[in-house]
Amino acid sequence: MRWLRILTLLILIALLLCLAPPQVKADEAWLPTVTYNRAPVPDFGSVSFSNLPVLQEAGAISIPEDITSELGWNPSRVWEAGTPLANVMQLGDVSEAFGLEAFNLSQIAQSDGLDLSKLSLSNLQLMNQQTIASLVQAIPSLGELPLGQVKPLLDLVNLKLPTSMNLGLASQPLSAIAADDLLGSLSLNNLNLDQFSFTSIPGLDQTALVNLKDWQGSAIAGIPGLDKIPFAQFPINPFQIFGLVAVHDVTYGGDRSHKESRQTPTKFSITGSDKVGFNYNCTQAKGCDYLELNAPGYSGFGGMSDPGGLHGARWIRGGKDDGEQMVPGGKGILGKLNDGMEPTGRLSFGRAFKVVLIDTDESTGTGRFGLYFRVCIKKAFVDLGCTPYFIGPIPWLTTHEKGLVFVGLADGVGGMDELPAEIGLPFEVQDQIDQINGTYNPDQPGEEFGDGTLCGDSPGGVDWRSLSDAITSIESAGSGIYSAVGQVNCDRQGCMVPLGRYQFMSFREDARPVIARKPGGREFLQKMDGGYRPSSSELLRYFPPAEQDALFKQAMTKDIQYYQRLGKSGDALLACLGENWYSGGCSHSSERDYIGGPTVAQYGQRTVEGYQRSLKRRGKSTCSTVSPQGDGKTTGTYTRPVGGTVTSPYGWRTHPVTGQASLHTGVDYGAARGTQVTAADGGVVKDIINTCTEGNFSCGGGYGNLIEIDHGNGRTTLYAHLQTNSVPWKKGQKVTKGQAIGRVGSTGRSTGAHLHFETSTNGRTVDPRNFGLY
Repeated sequence: MRWLRILTLLILIALLLCLAPPQVKADEAWLPTVTYNRAPVPDFGSVSFSNLPVLQEAGAISIPEDITSELGWNPSRVWEAGTPLANVMQLGDVSEAFGLEAFNLSQIAQSDGLDLSKLSLSNLQLMNQQTIASLVQAIPSLGELPLGQVKPLLDLVNLKLPTSMNLGLASQPLSAIAADDLLGSLSLNNLNLDQFSFTSIPGLDQTALVNLKDWQGSAIAGIPGLDKIPFAQFPINPFQIFGLVAVHDVTYGGDRSHKESRQTPTKFSITGSDKVGFNYNCTQAKGCDYLELNAPGYSGFGGMSDPGGLHGARWIRGGKDDGEQMVPGGKGILGKLNDGMEPTGRLSFGRAFKVVLIDTDESTGTGRFGLYFRVCIKKAFVDLGCTPYFIGPIPWLTTHEKGLVFVGLADGVGGMDELPAEIGLPFEVQDQIDQINGTYNPDQPGEEFGDGTLCGDSPGGVDWRSLSDAITSIESAGSGIYSAVGQVNCDRQGCMVPLGRYQFMSFREDARPVIARKPGGREFLQKMDGGYRPSSSELLRYFPPAEQDALFKQAMTKDIQYYQRLGKSGDALLACLGENWYSGGCSHSSERDYIGGPTVAQYGQRTVEGYQRSLKRRGKSTCSTVSPQGDGKTTGTYTRPVGGTVTSPYGWRTHPVTGQASLHTGVDYGAARGTQVTAADGGVVKDIINTCTEGNFSCGGGYGNLIEIDHGNGRTTLYAHLQTNSVPWKKGQKVTKGQAIGRVGSTGRSTGAHLHFETSTNGRTVDPRNFGLY
């Protein structure tokens, strides 16, 4: 029997290996990696510019002289393949993305273990651009010191002025020296900065880089220790990871013997750019290489296992060669560089860099991802925009078929600012996390919970996702993206800016505190009050996606409760919610809130229509507001009322809630919330309860929401723990066999979503197996 035990052990090991989440081998990841929802993502607590792989392709940025003179520095540059990214990227390039200019050398030294006393002034590239005046302006305390106490500046004055002219200057305060047109303009590039220690200029170590003259033009490598600081410690940390993950299902293309993907143009793309969107299909006549994706655990039954809509999605390979795709990218003057094109991909971790599929190999079932960066240049009122993402690639990760891939949010953008723990994730992300973790609960606010109009367990029975989709289908040209910024509108009372997915007006009293509590948030609001239209990255910094969703739910909850008190329900409630969002009231009027916009009444109707479309698109049915009616015909035989497995049969058991031994008078079928329940046979409604909410164990005598049907001849069936508001019936109504009578919930004395089903004869429960069920 020993061989049998060994065989059993081997089978168990094989099963465990199959069940284990996919792991990335150490030699397949070019960056430090952690897991998010079992998918590999960069470990931004360890990733720094210094440990990024070198650039794989050469490139150049050329800016005309008339523009560089206006900027004050020259952003033009050339690089070869094999160059470290920190040698190419300048502080001004990534100001919006990382905010590195907010660092001072003392902070960098503390983070990196740098000993500033061992550095010379030449180690800080920016010192060559500084003058006496610019240093005094950058370090106000320096102006109080006499020139003689700051040796580099004293030597500079002595170098440039004859001895006869600098008598007595050593005792003069530097503020006076800096105010002199000649002396103040003396530049440190005239000195041999190697001979001066970094501490020879008091206060320099505490001065933020942004205060130094022409800080934008310094390469990241030109700031001692800056390239070794992990991305997660940057002043702007856009890498709080959240988003969707997908299964890398099948690899298509990659070599001459595997060209199936290049026979026809690729469809259902989830790649593109922030300029053309992230559903930009392959434009090559012979098609593109790609990874076909799937949702983790996708079952194909009604899409319930695909809350992110990833089944069949295709991540197209980016590049200029056959089978690869380039897409329009960039903005402003810089957007014309690289012919205005960039490799197709996704902004999975925010807009600081782009994730691109740079290689596919169908023979091995693998795909290889790389990162591309861009340059954005802005100084005061001079905004050159951003180049396309073409600086790269930097190798990142290899993925294998059936492994997991992080794709970011539905609009193509992933993690943004760090989110407060009490704020929930965007809807589609939370849905998928719950799905993967086995806790998918579509009844909770902020998740899919209703299977029909006003059939959820939220205030008014509203399905938050459908209401969100309805409003965003009207706002911001229907884009529904969190980074949308509307047009500024100003009047005598001030200016307003529509912000985000729901186009919150910047003057709203509920939105302003959310923004104001961020560092710099009050100043951001003041700028908008003055007519400033923020960039998308600024919006997401101060008003991230999860906070937009949370505030939308909070505001709509108040509106729902208000209109319910006025007697509104069903479509009338939805219309009022839309009209109020648009105009601040529910008037059904023909007035327009802005020129060219819909009327108030039209907005309300579009809200109702958008709500219904969202339900339909997500595979949901519409709850009827009129009680149904069947034929009442009894066949004498029963059919199963719901799919799923039997979690508790009829008979004696230890009750899962009370812990006491008791007779279980029915059979429990495990099924997801919202699953349709049908009548086992035709008959007449005998009893109904439809007012219980989850958590009230005593409601309905422990049965929660229920419906009981009389089938004649002393036979009845009972369906319990149903979802709130999902039983649109009345006593005495006729029911047809197989007709929908409610939806699975967890009301009453219940520990989770399931259907409790009883069969009775002459008032006494009997085992449903007597009727051929289970």
